[in-house]
Amino acid sequence: MRLALLCSTWQGSDKGLPETKAGLYQQFVEEFYKWKENGNQKAIAALVELIGKPQLNNYTRRRAAISLKEIGSGNQKAIDALVELIGNPQLDDDTRSQAADSLEKIMLEEQMPSVVTVLKDYLSPETYKNDFKRFDNCYKVIWKCAQSMPYPVFYQAWHQQEKVKDGE
Repeated sequence: MRLALLCSTWQGSDKGLPETKAGLYQQFVEEFYKWKENGNQKAIAALVELIGKPQLNNYTRRRAAISLKEIGSGNQKAIDALVELIGNPQLDDDTRSQAADSLEKIMLEEQMPSVVTVLKDYLSPETYKNDFKRFDNCYKVIWKCAQSMPYPVFYQAWHQQEKVKDGE
């Protein structure tokens, strides 16, 4: 949560972060009350943007995923960012595992079909053999969806093709 607060404070300030701890604390307090008013949207946007930065280290990505778990309930952008983290083969297992854990916590039942449609392709024999941890993370998220969704909705999501992007 502190990372989310820091990101939101930094993103919302035209003049950057303050020089003193007292100044930073004051900005944190102000930003916290803004969160209460706008439902954390600004902090979530900052975390999603942070997660997407290629030069970001794995520890910071994990902390951002933890923060999304705390404040991102039902937020589609947060869910999309976490799904992307799970599927990213360049990330370490701990980061992808944290993303899966956070995703399980924040997705709502009506968002589960799209998550199943994207993650089901990672449940292949090839992924099982070459990247078992990603297979396992996807399996856990899909299992949670299967337990929560009505069977006909899960069946439809499982058999639906992921939307093609940019003519691929």
